[in-house]
Amino acid sequence: MFPHKPNPFNFPHRSPRAPRRAFTLVELLVVIAIIALLISILLPGLARAREAARNIVCQSNQRSIAQGINTYATDSKDAILGSPSTTGFWWFQATPGGPSRIGERETQWNGTAVQIFDWVGPMAEFMGYDGPGNPADPSENTPATRIERFDWYRNQLPWMRDPANQVIASPYIPSANSPGTGPQIAYCMSTQFTSTEDPPPFGTGIRPNIRNLRYPTPITLNRIGNQKVAVYDGARYSEVNTQPDFDDRPTANFGGSFADTGIWFNNNRSVDRSAAPGEPLRRAFVFGPQGLIFDARVWGFRHGKKSAEDRSEKQVLGNMAFFDGSVRQFDDGQATNPDYWFPSGTKITDRLQFYNYTLANFANKIGSVSPTNPYIVP
Repeated sequence: MFPHKPNPFNFPHRSPRAPRRAFTLVELLVVIAIIALLISILLPGLARAREAARNIVCQSNQRSIAQGINTYATDSKDAILGSPSTTGFWWFQATPGGPSRIGERETQWNGTAVQIFDWVGPMAEFMGYDGPGNPADPSENTPATRIERFDWYRNQLPWMRDPANQVIASPYIPSANSPGTGPQIAYCMSTQFTSTEDPPPFGTGIRPNIRNLRYPTPITLNRIGNQKVAVYDGARYSEVNTQPDFDDRPTANFGGSFADTGIWFNNNRSVDRSAAPGEPLRRAFVFGPQGLIFDARVWGFRHGKKSAEDRSEKQVLGNMAFFDGSVRQFDDGQATNPDYWFPSGTKITDRLQFYNYTLANFANKIGSVSPTNPYIVP
């Protein structure tokens, strides 16, 4: 008898599989609610982390710039770059054998500073960056190359690329020799330290109620004093009644694309506080027709509140680097402290050029000034 062989086709009996239970609508809604809750918890943290990273990059950029300003001064008898009296002086030179006329060489520039207040190009050259323009060969320095150099500043120079800078600006006076629309130059120097009291465009003129504000000769680093702002977050030009633009003309006045008075002045165009809480245009911004008035602070001070149409009273924060190399973040009110913006020894005799915030919060300095009772900046 042969042993029994199992039938290969004789599979064991299996009971029918029980139907799989699906999510109920309630359970699905609960899962969606939990996911939404997690997102709402995590997103603010991610946004804060992203902003912190942007702030670190911005402060690192400004620290590098402040160090560059100091290194240049050390190598140049304490001269400060970005001044019409120093690195921008070339634009005032006359054509050999011709009349001494400002802008005479607009079609043949020196390949370094694209305008008289340009501090970025001279610093880049001093630091060894190779960009458009060639000081050694004037034949290469055409108007087209000057445009390329300006674009290089705002798009490629690593220490000029602020990730928080989302401002897009157009040329104030478009021409064939003007750069096109693009990112705003991210940082400003102060004309308080880079200009003289000569009339524009060589200087920025005399402000009779603030004496010793600028010197009749180029100011040098050793005459500034302690805790003065070397460079800061700013958008030149930005103001409450128009979108940001820039003036790239070689002899552009009052700082051009690269400098401004500083945040203290109630008519500045780099961090315009005219529509800030407590200032003259706040009411027009809050209650006036939307789109006619902007909160222009956010275009310069880019950390914190972001939208120029945001009518809330959120903080507007920005970074400022000092000539000693330190970098700190301030809100736009704190940044108006007059001590930061004037050379030591400046005599302030009039309150009218300051913001209401400054008058209220720095009253111990400028609250009761007069020609016979000036505030002397330390």
